[in-house]
Amino acid sequence: MVAEHRNARRWRAIGFYAAVGLGLLLVAFGLGELLFLGFAGWLGADVLDDLYPGASIHRVHILGHAIVAWMLALCLLAQAVRPRTSFATSGLALAIIVIYTAASLVSGVFSGLELVGIAALAAMVWLHPTRRATALLPVRPASLLLAAPLAVGAAIYAATQIGTQLAASSSEPHAMFGHYGIMGGLAAMVAIGALLGSSSLGGAPVSGLLAAGGALAFGVASIVFPSSASSLGMALGFGVAAAALATAAGTVVARHDLEAPMKMARHGQQSG
Repeated sequence: MVAEHRNARRWRAIGFYAAVGLGLLLVAFGLGELLFLGFAGWLGADVLDDLYPGASIHRVHILGHAIVAWMLALCLLAQAVRPRTSFATSGLALAIIVIYTAASLVSGVFSGLELVGIAALAAMVWLHPTRRATALLPVRPASLLLAAPLAVGAAIYAATQIGTQLAASSSEPHAMFGHYGIMGGLAAMVAIGALLGSSSLGGAPVSGLLAAGGALAFGVASIVFPSSASSLGMALGFGVAAAALATAAGTVVARHDLEAPMKMARHGQQSG
């Protein structure tokens, strides 16, 4: 019985890491250029256009797509490095690929490869080493309060971008590439990450930090490139940055709340 249980755990771990590995391969080969554009997108217009002709008019869209790629990559890396403390980020990774797929369908840029990603990351969540021990625990009120402005603002922005994508002509230079739809998807990912960050799930603070980091990068992009398509402009860009920092502060609260009971338990064991 013990041997069978040990073998089951071994095969479960093999399946989990295989799913994580497949997810990372899909990111590397399917979104690898976007990871690079997360840096190149900040370059001067002339330099960016030399690398990618005409890319400078898509500045914020390029950076937004890159944020999606980096959020997904970091979620998966968390599974590879510290799976037992990163269940929330496995859920965020699955949410990202599902939202990306939906946004691609709405925007008319669906390729089919997204379905492979959904299958791989759904298997990753199902085979996660801490899934069976995870309960639906309540959110942390203080963390939720700090994350709420970002989550609500991101949801509103997502709705407006999806609406713009659906209303735009197929020949519009941004809509034809599905840019508005993917930006709406990014906002939805940020909202979910911020809410996960206020939960009691393992790895919740990391999810909150990823959402905050993505939102902060977008806020800064709106400040630096206020006239670019989908930019919120300088004033709202500063607002997004402030909301992102508040969400990050909420993750500190969540981390403290999660670690305090464990520290008390260890102290009690040592005293006993």
